Amino acid sequence: MIGLASAVAVAPRARREVSWRLAAIIGAAGIPPSIAGGIVNHRLDGRRLMLVFAALMVAAGVRMLRSNDESGGFLLVPALVVALGLRTPTAVATSLVVIVINSVAGLVPYFTAGAAAPGGGTGLDWWVIGPFAAAAILASLPAGRLARRLPASILRRGFAVLVLVVAAGVATQTVVTLAAT
Repeated sequence: MIGLASAVAVAPRARREVSWRLAAIIGAAGIPPSIAGGIVNHRLDGRRLMLVFAALMVAAGVRMLRSNDESGGFLLVPALVVALGLRTPTAVATSLVVIVINSVAGLVPYFTAGAAAPGGGTGLDWWVIGPFAAAAILASLPAGRLARRLPASILRRGFAVLVLVVAAGVATQTVVTLAAT
């Protein structure tokens, strides 16, 4: 879902803002860990994994609220801006390509496990994923246009609040599910 939304978001920027060489190098470096994460995920209790994910989201959201870094996302965008001197639009577009590459790699274990499973399913709930993917795709293009008009500090705070709200929802839903079992 995130990879698909990232692909849509980077499409209008692909020619003029992506550093393709860096995207290929960084994306390739992320393929083995993405595949490993997909493999390990099959062996973990998904509900407990969601609680860990919610905790990581809270930590990231709080860090973004407290940060004075104006350069963008969680880790990759600031690294591209600070360490490699990329302009922020190039860093954002390049990071979107890296997300696409690593998202595809992370799906490999699901599709290979599904091919080996009876019935050949992927183990992914497309009835849940589909609406979220559609919403992410529909939001990514206007959000990209809006992002160019707003100061980075407002975008960062808004994104931090969104991350915290999603974390609260994920944690609440997961705790309710765990309590019911």
